[in-house]
Amino acid sequence: MLRIGALTRHYVLRTNPEILRHCPMLADAADLIGHAAILTRGTIGGSLVHADPAAELPLVFATLRGMVTLQSAQGSRIIDARDFFLTYLTTSVEPDEILTEVALPIMLARSGQAIEEFSMRRGDFALVAAAAQVSLAADATLQGVRLGIGGVA
Repeated sequence: MLRIGALTRHYVLRTNPEILRHCPMLADAADLIGHAAILTRGTIGGSLVHADPAAELPLVFATLRGMVTLQSAQGSRIIDARDFFLTYLTTSVEPDEILTEVALPIMLARSGQAIEEFSMRRGDFALVAAAAQVSLAADATLQGVRLGIGGVA
């Protein structure tokens, strides 16, 4: 798993060599964040907790079925992406918890990832976005596909 601290800024996601090597779709998603203030001050943890269905990072997280670590005074718990997002702008983070870490699976050999979004202008909310990961077996047959769609009702 690729482990990323919740306070990692979006611009770091675009340039970190480990992210570029092991989860290039995350770097590509961060590159789609168009506004300089959000790119330089926004964090991966903040984006996930905000849970905007038009945002790029939650789409990547859900598509790759990542996990988050939540911390409270009582201890920590790990939540799978399928259980993290409850509904529009709502997550399973309890009032006394904070998100401390994001974990994403490392891209396997013979795999590829991509994210694309369509918006009226660069930096606008996506009208629709799609994320995909495709993996091939050693004999070049399809081994696995993960698809995610964001920004749609």
